[in-house]
Amino acid sequence: MDESQIDPAEVREVLERILRHSEFASSPRLAAFLRFVVAETLEGRASKVKAYSIATTVFGRGESFDPQTNPVVRVEAMRLRQSLGHYYETAGARETLEIRIGRGSYVPEFIRRRPSDAISADPPDATLSPAAAPPPRPAPWAYPVIAALGLALAASLATLALRPAAEAPRTAANPAPAREAISTLPPTIAVLTVTNSADPVLKAFGQDLANRLETALSRFDFPAVVGEASAPPTYRLAAAIRPGGENRANVDVKLTHVASSTIL
Repeated sequence: MDESQIDPAEVREVLERILRHSEFASSPRLAAFLRFVVAETLEGRASKVKAYSIATTVFGRGESFDPQTNPVVRVEAMRLRQSLGHYYETAGARETLEIRIGRGSYVPEFIRRRPSDAISADPPDATLSPAAAPPPRPAPWAYPVIAALGLALAASLATLALRPAAEAPRTAANPAPAREAISTLPPTIAVLTVTNSADPVLKAFGQDLANRLETALSRFDFPAVVGEASAPPTYRLAAAIRPGGENRANVDVKLTHVASSTIL
């Protein structure tokens, strides 16, 4: 059926059911991604649904974001396609309207499903627990240094979660925030690299390392990856790269809690 014959109100109803499914409810990044591209398409702005607009509007990246060198939107789009497919195979098996994002595009299609496509049997419970959701797919590449950085980063963030950050003295005019308010603040992290060399090979390695770290961290919702220029992040992961001899490089990594200037 032609998309022009599909009621936008029906699309929005299906969208809300999808977003209530545990796989999206537990992943704000995927939910925001899907909501943005559907809303833009329904409002007649499908031509503006590009990697750049998604990165800057949904993921909080700065204006300098380059989709040609940073694949974060492509990686998240792959996750989104997989999650949509899983929804229509399980909780959404009886949906008569499918929201589909084809490969090579970020613009959603609204497709009327044939009766044979919509399973009549009772689908699995729509409130699947996070443990029942399919695990994140491993990235098709893996640098040993990235694995080591990821483990160190996870340990540091876990430690921070159990320890209050340095803060100003509390007074009657500056009371401590409620624990509920602290727990709902969305943590963010910015990744940057500094190359202490004019060597173009090291500079290229530094940019590639930053892109790959951003992409790896973007597969998780805690913390959300943002651009350094978009807003002060909660954490900053900085990698300084120095020549280390023939065909070698030294990488010094520092994870900082920005507000307190605490080096983790």
